[in-house]
Amino acid sequence: MPSRDPELSYESSPDTKMPGVPCPECTTAEKEVWVIPGHSCPYCGMVIHVSMNSTVSIFNTVER
Repeated sequence: MPSRDPELSYESSPDTKMPGVPCPECTTAEKEVWVIPGHSCPYCGMVIHVSMNSTVSIFNTVER
């Protein structure tokens, strides 16, 4: 069984135990788009990575 990458935190924040984080490109006042860390947003294609200190970094690997 592969081990988890120690660089990634799979919790969205210390306050919640939700497995995802909001997509900073797609989330607006009208809608929320949640993405599992390490996966891409289904709408814009941004890959969301979360570091040990819960800082979101974005890599746009898919142009749609």
